Amino acid sequence: MTTLLVAGAQFLGNTALQIGTNSALAYANSAISNTFDNRVFEGPRLDSFHLQTSRDGAPMARILGVCAWLGR
Repeated sequence: MTTLLVAGAQFLGNTALQIGTNSALAYANSAISNTFDNRVFEGPRLDSFHLQTSRDGAPMARILGVCAWLGR
């Protein structure tokens, strides 16, 4: 029973150490990157974005079987 508790504590300790190390490295990487790279990424913005459009009275295409279909 003691062996199981020691193994569990060791596993949790190693996991916490790994998470802490990764967090510290990510913070250091971010700080160094922000210090040397001060570019501003600003570009054009979309006024509207329509993924799909529809028109009144436009028929819906019916495809039966295998077909290469392009356009409207």
